[in-house]
Amino acid sequence: MLKEFAQFFLDQTQAEIMEINGRKYTTKPVEEVFDPAPSTLRLATLTGLVDYCKANVDARELPKLIVHVEDESNVQLLSALHGDFLQRDILLHIKADLLKIPFNSWLESETFNIAMQSLFVDSPDRAAVLKVVGNIRESAVKETSDDGVSQQVVAKAGIGRVENVSVPNPVILKPFRTFAEVEQPESQFVFRMRTGAQHPECMLVEADGGAWRNAARQNIKDYLVKELPEGMTVIA
Repeated sequence: MLKEFAQFFLDQTQAEIMEINGRKYTTKPVEEVFDPAPSTLRLATLTGLVDYCKANVDARELPKLIVHVEDESNVQLLSALHGDFLQRDILLHIKADLLKIPFNSWLESETFNIAMQSLFVDSPDRAAVLKVVGNIRESAVKETSDDGVSQQVVAKAGIGRVENVSVPNPVILKPFRTFAEVEQPESQFVFRMRTGAQHPECMLVEADGGAWRNAARQNIKDYLVKELPEGMTVIA
């Protein structure tokens, strides 16, 4: 009871500034009071951002706004500095609606085949991987030759005929990892195969150290610089 009474008394008193050993302290916690800010609009496409800025329905001074490419799937439209505390408002937050790509995981060959066709841009290396996976025999990986870097498996080569084929490795692929409006960044992957419980299994391991993220940011910036009204600032 005494504790609650003491807390009530402290809550009713105003904060005071006091100095101890040359340093200033307050007698109770204080918080900054900001000016009212507009709620953030949330979008899923870069086209929505471009349309908002071109229409300028809120009558903003567009050259004073900043478009911040935060990463490959998040972009923000920021206001100019304002208020006593020089804060910025987040006017728009654009977040890409992306599917999860199962990197670094073993997948049965049929599941892997579907993922390659639905989650990757068509390319020569994608076609080479699909050719191996689509023609592989059930017993192929049991007969695999592997020197730690390259692999060979037994695959169908025609009606009633099979042959050893090299598994492409590494491969250069373009997964859908950023906004659909921009070019998907390519990167290097290690492609591996092994014997599964019932069917051969495949796996892609990212092997570019995350450099694709910088390429994605640059692709987003290039698109926005081209499409947004002249004079707007885009940083990435």
